[in-house]
Amino acid sequence: LQHIGFDYASLAEQAADALLQQRMPRDGVLELYGTVNASDAREIARGCRASLEEHGLTVTYSLCGDGMRSRGCEILEEMEDHLDEIGYIFAQNDAMALGAVDYLHSHGRKPGKDVLICAFGGGAELRALQKKGEVAVIGALDDTQLAELTADAAQQIAKAPWKPYIALADTAVLTEEGTADA
Repeated sequence: LQHIGFDYASLAEQAADALLQQRMPRDGVLELYGTVNASDAREIARGCRASLEEHGLTVTYSLCGDGMRSRGCEILEEMEDHLDEIGYIFAQNDAMALGAVDYLHSHGRKPGKDVLICAFGGGAELRALQKKGEVAVIGALDDTQLAELTADAAQQIAKAPWKPYIALADTAVLTEEGTADA
C-alpha cells in the first residue's frame, strides 16, 4: 500500500467546527464542490458534513464549481434568489472561494459579515482576504511538504517496492485568531 497525501476529512471537520463556532442568523449552507468524484472533494465533503451534523445543520445547496474561480462567481449568480438563506459557504479550494468573494463584492454584499466563508488551500490571495476579515477559516494544505514527501516516496518505493509507504503532509486550520494544527 502506497499513499502520500492529506487527511482531508479530518481537516475539513476541524475547519468546519471553527467556522460554525461563529453563529450566523441564517443557517443555510452552500457547498462549492470541487471536481465530481475526486477523492479530495469527497473527503472534504465528508468532513464538513460530519461537523455540520454535530452542529444540527446540513448542506442546503451543493453545486460543482470544478475548482474554478469563474464557476465560484457563476454559482453565486445562479443562487442570487437564495443568497438571503445562506450563512455559510464551504469552498473546496481557493479559486472557488475567490470567485464567491468577487461576486459578493460586485453585488453589494460583505463577505465575513453577510456570509462566512471557509476555503481549503491557503494561497497568498486567500490569506490576504482572511486578514481583511473576508474569509473566516482556511483549511491550509502544505503543498511544499507534499512535494517533498512524494519525492522521498519515489526513492523509497524504487528501493523497496514491496514495503508500504504512507505519509500525510501537514495541514492547519487558520482563523483570524490564529492557527490550530489539524
